[in-house]
Amino acid sequence: MLLLRFDRVVPKQQQDLDDAVQHLNYTVAKTALDEPHCVRRHADLASALSKQWKRTQEPEYLDRMISVGQAAVDKSGPDDPELSRAFFLLAEGVREKYALSASKADEALATAIESLRRITSATAEHHPDRAERWIQFGLVHVARREHDALGDISVLDDLVHAVEQVVDATPQDAVDRAGRLGWLGRALQDRYVAAGKRPDLEKCIAVVQEARASAASDTVDRISADLLGTALSMRFELSGDEHDVDEAIALFSSLASPGQDNGTDRAAAAAMLGNAWRQKFVCSGELACLDQAVDLLLPALTFVHGDEMSEHEGCLINLTNALLARFEHTSKAADLTLALTAARRAVKLVPESREAVNALGCALMLSTKRADNDEAVELMEWLSQTEPPGYLSAISALSNLGGAHRHRYRHFGDPYDLHRSVVIGEQVAKTTTEAHPQRAAHYANFGIAKRALYDQSGDPSDWSEAAAALQHAAESAGTAFERMRGAMNLGLALAKQGVWDKATDAFARALKLLPKLATTDQRRGTREHWLSTLSGLARNAAACAIHLGEAERAVRLLEQGRGVLLAEALARHAPVPTDDRVLELPGPVVLLNLSRYRSDAVIRSGERPRWFLFHWRLCRKSAFRSKGSCGLQAHAPASPTLTER
Repeated sequence: MLLLRFDRVVPKQQQDLDDAVQHLNYTVAKTALDEPHCVRRHADLASALSKQWKRTQEPEYLDRMISVGQAAVDKSGPDDPELSRAFFLLAEGVREKYALSASKADEALATAIESLRRITSATAEHHPDRAERWIQFGLVHVARREHDALGDISVLDDLVHAVEQVVDATPQDAVDRAGRLGWLGRALQDRYVAAGKRPDLEKCIAVVQEARASAASDTVDRISADLLGTALSMRFELSGDEHDVDEAIALFSSLASPGQDNGTDRAAAAAMLGNAWRQKFVCSGELACLDQAVDLLLPALTFVHGDEMSEHEGCLINLTNALLARFEHTSKAADLTLALTAARRAVKLVPESREAVNALGCALMLSTKRADNDEAVELMEWLSQTEPPGYLSAISALSNLGGAHRHRYRHFGDPYDLHRSVVIGEQVAKTTTEAHPQRAAHYANFGIAKRALYDQSGDPSDWSEAAAALQHAAESAGTAFERMRGAMNLGLALAKQGVWDKATDAFARALKLLPKLATTDQRRGTREHWLSTLSGLARNAAACAIHLGEAERAVRLLEQGRGVLLAEALARHAPVPTDDRVLELPGPVVLLNLSRYRSDAVIRSGERPRWFLFHWRLCRKSAFRSKGSCGLQAHAPASPTLTER
């Protein structure tokens, strides 16, 4: 009755909870192990201790909750009606203990995890709590992996399989179907984070969208909105699709609004919303997006340690990332200083959080102070050594270590750092699977580092390996931008060696990817931002073609880059020509393509209109029709220069 009154009376009376815990402690102590109510009384005490822990954050209550929950589980038979409640309370206690940075040598945790594993594995396929038990054990597994890197990825496979079975057996019109779909989405998302298999992410999005469409309660709707927003943000990192990040912003904005009841949910949503605005900057180039992210997350710096520790840690991490992105764009030292403050605050809040340590390392490596760069290398070294082998995060941690060495080499020129960045870059590239979303980026980083080593050593083998790595980057799985980065760097490396034919081909490969980077379904400003990041690509391609004496190809390559926006406009009406064919459209239409990068006009003759993609064809055809000279001359320097970017 005391617990019931504590739960229902507002405001809650702490004395009721204290009295309940005291009474239940006495009752459990006086209960014999073979009494029929032994398990229920232990579970009641564990539940009361859980409430006490959440109210006070005193570790002694959490430790007692785990030991009592463990006793309840050990005393339960497989058909005991109280087993599931005891199981869930024990799982909750273990997760909370890991969130509190529990000791790796904590025997109580190891014993509890083995008990949870035993019960989960022994639960029959058609047991009503099978899915929920697998979910709880899966969450314990994830907490353990995040803490001490002892996780087993096969647990996530079992988790997904168990929840899939329950979802398949749930009728379409069942009230709890939406909730179970949400759990399946979460399990798929966890496995994607661990293994990096994109089909898991795509299925997660589809499953959670189905859950939202059939959600019967506000709670399920909020959970599925959070899952969907997170999954869309993850997919944006792979595809750069602006629609994904726009939808994520809308979802997290609704969750972070003041109308939501749960403050903790709002804090977590604010952290994700800030990250989504940072992603929006990546695709739009609008500094206002970063300003929005920083303004949203800045209040996290005033947070005082309390109940919402993990959520504010996320806000601080994402604030660090947003400030670093703005620093790289504006070079304002105040942003880097504030980013370091936020990152150190996050690490102090949760000392063994890998995400917080990674954020701090990324901030330190951008500093020009030797002590900061040294600390960045140390932190990234720790991360790379503590991540579980085979997980996606292990490859990312090793890649970041290589990045820390590259930055220290750029700042201080120590050959050791260049050598380490090459060794680590090669290890990362060669252990990255063909379907890995960052394969192109990893090979590009390795190739760029190897090319820098060749500039120092002059060893032909270094040059060969650099060229091969950049070729891999251009052809591997990854975003269009990373593949273009590999092709562009390959073209520059080949041009410096005077291998003009292969350099031209490399630049041409990059140019072919332009339409994938700046697509018609993006906003005009977004397309122009992406194109501005690749300034000089078409000019370099044309310069290499001129070195080969191929003037016509040089003009074609130049116009292929300069005319990408015109080609996009024409493509809305008909396929863009890529050979000597012309594109015909009905009606006396004149197209003007005006932007801050170029101005195009398609000239219409007196006969039916004909449209030409490249300027050199346009001028040639117009001159032929008028039987006169178009009055244009092509001027090319004797030794075309290449622009590195």
